[in-house]
Amino acid sequence: PDASWTSVEAAMRSTDPYRFAEVPWVPRKLDQWLDLAHDAVHRSGGVASRLYDILEDELNAVTWWEAHVPVVIVFACAELAAYEPLATMQLVLEFGRDTDSDLQLAGAFFGALHGTAVFPAEMRGVVEARLEIDYGATVGDWMRLLGHERR
Repeated sequence: PDASWTSVEAAMRSTDPYRFAEVPWVPRKLDQWLDLAHDAVHRSGGVASRLYDILEDELNAVTWWEAHVPVVIVFACAELAAYEPLATMQLVLEFGRDTDSDLQLAGAFFGALHGTAVFPAEMRGVVEARLEIDYGATVGDWMRLLGHERR
């Protein structure tokens, strides 16, 4: 209940069941990715367009859904947006590469930290209405399908 973006990152860095961090001269990739995200934000001077240029130049993405890419993009955008969920999501959208993968990751973190309150009720209402219009289903229907009752 007292989790924060900082505690999420700390948990990611400290979770190392195979003890890869103990291997000499071979840094963990996850640590390198998170360090790159922080460094890119620092070098951007807080300017989104500069951050995007840095990410574009340094991610070395062959495909934009490679494991390291969404991690770096989401963590960099979150830091640049001072960990505000909707501002982070806007920055991710504006970067515009593999937005569905990137936003799924951002949504998972922000959803875990803030629950459905991350989206104002009016925004949730629009999504729920479109879900019913476009697919003939409600959020409650989907929750039941997944084995969860909507509370």
